[in-house]
Amino acid sequence: MNPEESSLSPKVGLKTSEREESLIAASQGATRPTRFALVFAACLGTVYTLALLINFLGNGPGTMPSPLVPCRSERAWKTRRIEHLTREGRPPRLIVMGSSRVMQIRPDHLKAITGKDSFNYGVSLGCPVDFLTQLRFLIKIGARPELLVVGTEEFAFGDSLDYDFYDVQLAGHAGLLPEIPWFEQPRIDLAVVKSVSVSTTRKSVANLRSRPRRPAPNHEALDILLSDGYRLTPKLSVSIRDGDFRLDSGLETSLKFWTRAFPTDEAAERMRPVGRRLGYFVELLELARTNGIEVRVMYLPLQPTFVERFFSPRRTAIRLEVRDAVARACGQHGALFRDLSDLGSFHGDPEGFSDGTHAIGDNLRKMVNVLFGLPPDHVAASLPDDLELIENLPPTTTMDTL
Repeated sequence: MNPEESSLSPKVGLKTSEREESLIAASQGATRPTRFALVFAACLGTVYTLALLINFLGNGPGTMPSPLVPCRSERAWKTRRIEHLTREGRPPRLIVMGSSRVMQIRPDHLKAITGKDSFNYGVSLGCPVDFLTQLRFLIKIGARPELLVVGTEEFAFGDSLDYDFYDVQLAGHAGLLPEIPWFEQPRIDLAVVKSVSVSTTRKSVANLRSRPRRPAPNHEALDILLSDGYRLTPKLSVSIRDGDFRLDSGLETSLKFWTRAFPTDEAAERMRPVGRRLGYFVELLELARTNGIEVRVMYLPLQPTFVERFFSPRRTAIRLEVRDAVARACGQHGALFRDLSDLGSFHGDPEGFSDGTHAIGDNLRKMVNVLFGLPPDHVAASLPDDLELIENLPPTTTMDTL
């Protein structure tokens, strides 16, 4: 053996061993923070999953489809009423759909005209996403109606964040959730998850500790929903009776809300009908037609002073564009369309509004009459007014039923 090789061998071996030990030590050092990160992430995921479960069951955010603490939103509450009627074997045969602008159309008035048990399924800032989801749900549970009355409007077919915000309430009922159009599902699911916080978790725990059997009394309620979906507005009714109601105040509220949503004519471009929302409306009409459901659609009016102050020429053109798009869709898919945006079309009263957008009382009665081919002033039946209903509430309302 070469003496040089012999003398170098131990040294080379020694250097290799030191290098290996160094590499092993380095890898162990790198593994420790990696392992810590994995453990930390697993713990964090477990805690967050537990928080989601607590929020789901306790419904602290108020948007969860909890089986223990029911969601109190209009969409969920009205859906539970329809489920109850269906279980009793008397599902409504006429359904009203739309935004809060149709929520005071009286089901008993519709029944007097058509002879069909009626339900007002209108919801705040309701739009085609709601309509399609609701009809899919009704058909799924065996509550297919014979007739739909749909209120449409200039704000519901564009790209509006306000409508997207209210759509999230659809997640509050387990039956509605799977019927939401697939394109909207990720947005709504993400909004529900993002609503979870430390405060909602605390509220969920409190809800689970003392689950309410019925709503807490609320004598200051602005709205009361009846078992047929009709909305009572106690303070408004009393102020009208006492002569204290001021339409100007309601107009300012409407102007403030919609000016915030569309502060400029450029922003109002988002009111233009978009294919996604029009597509849901067309899908609604087609779903109704294939299931033998008659559809009557009306384009809703606005208070004239509100129109003068909010609608520039550019916004007016968009309003007409929405109307024409809805009318075309109805004509192409077998639905009856009535343009009631002009008060003259139903002998409407400019004072018959609670604010800039919500027709009330006789205006709504006249609109429904015209929708069904009757004279505007036709009286189909003698019905109790809202004050009588408020003073003699039926057994199932949002005041006493979850």
